[in-house]
Amino acid sequence: MLSHRLRVRPVAVAVVVALAAALLVLGVSGAHARGGESGGAGATYFLNNAWTGVADRELTFGARADRAYTGDWDGDGRDSIAVRRGTQYYLTDDGRTVGTRFVYGRSDDVTLVGDWDGDGVDTLAVRRGSRYFFTNRLEGGPAERELAYGRPADQVLVGDWDGDGVDTLAVRRGSRFYFADRLTGGRASREVAYGREADRVYVGDWDGDRRDTPAVRRGATYFVTDRFAPGPAGRVLAYGRPADSTLVGDWDGDRRDTLGVRRDAPVAEPPAKPTRVIYLPDHPRVLVFGDSWTWGPAGANERGYAYQLGDLLGGRSTVDGAPGSGYQMPGATDATFVERIERMKPTSRYDLIVVQGSLNDRDQVADFYPGAVNAAWDALAAKHPGTPIVILGPAPRMLPVEPGIARVDRELARLAAQRGWWYISPIAEDWITARDYRAYINPKGAVDELHPTIAGHRALAKLLAADLERIARFPWHV
Repeated sequence: MLSHRLRVRPVAVAVVVALAAALLVLGVSGAHARGGESGGAGATYFLNNAWTGVADRELTFGARADRAYTGDWDGDGRDSIAVRRGTQYYLTDDGRTVGTRFVYGRSDDVTLVGDWDGDGVDTLAVRRGSRYFFTNRLEGGPAERELAYGRPADQVLVGDWDGDGVDTLAVRRGSRFYFADRLTGGRASREVAYGREADRVYVGDWDGDRRDTPAVRRGATYFVTDRFAPGPAGRVLAYGRPADSTLVGDWDGDRRDTLGVRRDAPVAEPPAKPTRVIYLPDHPRVLVFGDSWTWGPAGANERGYAYQLGDLLGGRSTVDGAPGSGYQMPGATDATFVERIERMKPTSRYDLIVVQGSLNDRDQVADFYPGAVNAAWDALAAKHPGTPIVILGPAPRMLPVEPGIARVDRELARLAAQRGWWYISPIAEDWITARDYRAYINPKGAVDELHPTIAGHRALAKLLAADLERIARFPWHV
């Protein structure tokens, strides 16, 4: 769901003519391309598939201090985000979860992104002065190609300048651009004078002809052309805010690059604990969604806490549990929470939804967790509008509580509070203590190791039902 709506404001055609000269006289320094770092800070990205209208997609990925890049990491024709921390790279194909991670290069390298071999998949190159090290694999290890090009002080752009499907380099010196149509050292294939030294230039295939051409930005206004030569802009538009950082990519796979922006949002203080009451009917229909703890004990799923919960509330439970899954972890069904939610039948109706988890995210990258959680919760709220949602945090599978699980518990409490949703923390409420741990949790080596026993499921069901009766109102309450 879009929580902010970015508008792209078209500028009248007459203004295009009047401002044509501004394409070459802009007052912001720097050259940027669809292969370099986006710059700026923030973990929120607004992507647009057109040159008018509102942002088509908002996503949260990584942390505000990450270095961000865009590329097609899986060859599906759609660009997505990657972030870098030192020499560690985290790539996403869906804009929500980490699909690939690896270590490459040095922490002080300048990183470039491009399709160096024409296979449809973008990979990395690193620059050290005037030397470039290319790889055609999204993994660590030695570079597959090394070349020298230009001078250490040159600004560098990446693009497909001749439409052959292979990205190559261009370097900029003042207002002159030197293009190479092959990844070889030596002389440039051609030289073009374009704009002025102060211009901020972005590169993309704006018209789908397979050749990358420039766009120049001034504040929040962009001057876009379909040829790398002086002359009037083909279109002029305003997009985002002056403080936004610009991204270029083909977000929808239509073979045309468009804009996105990266924005640094202020961190809001979470609101107080919810006080609103959840009203439930005599015989509530309850969906319990979660991981293997929700799925139930091996060989006796129907005796799990989720199945018992409906009976204790005088209604009926629908159980949707998947072993190994989480907000970030795909689990046995090869789907994360948000992917499982998106597969739900929209025709199902419930009076209450309980989302349990996520023990399986305890060892995942912490900075990506909020984005994955919010994506899942947004999808669930959109799939079941108006249905009360209660978040059930992880219970300890070991004592003392593992640091990763404690982190998940804290983060879920914070994120639920931001939405004003009820959060139930089995850790904070001491549902499992040293006194009853052996009775409630199967030991290591057991068939269902470090999962609740039958007695443990019974206890969890009673404790959860008691909490729900405390925060909900039923017709028999007076």
